[in-house]
Amino acid sequence: MGRMLLRTVHTVRPGTPGVRLDLDLPLTLALADDVRAVLSTGDDENLRLVLERSVDPTALELVTETGMYRELPDGSQEPLPAVQLRRDQGLDNVLVSDVASILSFLTDVPLLLSSRMEEDRFVAEDDADLATLEAWGTDRVHSEVYGLVGLRSFPRVRVTPELAQALLPRRTGLHLYADALKLGSEVAQFRELWRILESAFGIQDDKLVALLADYPPAQVMGFDAEELRSLQVLRGRASHAVSGAGLSELLTVTRQCLDSLPRLKNLAERVILTKASWGTPTLGVNELLPLAGYVGRTNSSAGQSLTIRSAAGQPSPEQRP
Repeated sequence: MGRMLLRTVHTVRPGTPGVRLDLDLPLTLALADDVRAVLSTGDDENLRLVLERSVDPTALELVTETGMYRELPDGSQEPLPAVQLRRDQGLDNVLVSDVASILSFLTDVPLLLSSRMEEDRFVAEDDADLATLEAWGTDRVHSEVYGLVGLRSFPRVRVTPELAQALLPRRTGLHLYADALKLGSEVAQFRELWRILESAFGIQDDKLVALLADYPPAQVMGFDAEELRSLQVLRGRASHAVSGAGLSELLTVTRQCLDSLPRLKNLAERVILTKASWGTPTLGVNELLPLAGYVGRTNSSAGQSLTIRSAAGQPSPEQRP
C-alpha cells in the first residue's frame, strides 16, 4: 500500500455580513509536505475550502456504529459505516484554522468556519487502497462530533428592568461573558470564562482556587479544590499551547478545553449571579436567580456521557449522550 488521501470540505464565510474578501482565487496553500489546502468560490458569499492530506492506509479502521442510517424501501434502517484515522486528534480543525487565521490577518476580516462532513472522503491513490475501500463498502469519513451542552445554570426568565439593574454592578463579568460567547475557539472561550472568576474575586492562581473551593455556590455544584486546580492548570496550558507549544500539545489542550467548557461556563454563570461584592476576595453571596441545573463532572473526558444535574444534585431526565 502507498498513501491515501483524506479529503475534507469546509465552508468559510466572513463574520461581518456584506463584506467581500479581496482574494486571488483559487488559492492553493501547502500547509506541510503532505497537506494541501485549496480555497475557491463557493455558494453565495461563502468560500469552499478543500483540505487534502496524505495518510497511512494502515492507520485506518472501519467504524460500523456511526449513528447514521439509510432508510430502505421497506421502512427499515440500514447502518451507514464510515472510515476513520486512528489517533487523529482533530488535526483537520487546526489546519483549517491555520488557513482562516492567515486570511483574517491579511484581510482584517473575522471568518466563520463550518464543516461539510457529507462531502468528506478517503481517496485511494493505488489499486490496493481502492480494494480496501471497496471491501469496507464505504469511503465516507467518520467524524466524532463534540458538541457543548446547551444547559444554563439558571431558569428561563423574563428580562425585567429590575433584573437587568441588579446585574449592573457585575458589569465586568458580563462583558467577559459576552466576549467569550463571540469567540469561535474553545481554548479562547475557556480562557475568557476563567477571567470571569479572576475578576469576580480580584485574585488569581492558587489563591483563587482556594477561595472558589470555599465559595458556597461552587460547592453546591460539586466543585472542590482538586477539580478547580486542574482547571487552573488547564488555563495556563491553554495560554502556553497557543503561544509556543507544539502541535500535539495544542490538539490535546483544545480537546480538554472543549470537554471542560460546559461545566466552567455554568460556574461562571453562577458566580455572576451570586457574587455579592464583585472584585473582592470575599465569600458573600447575593443570589439574583436560583440554581436550576448544571453539567456534572463526568464530562471531563471525551467519549463519556455528559451528566446534567438538577439543582438538588441528582441527574436530571435531560441526560444526553
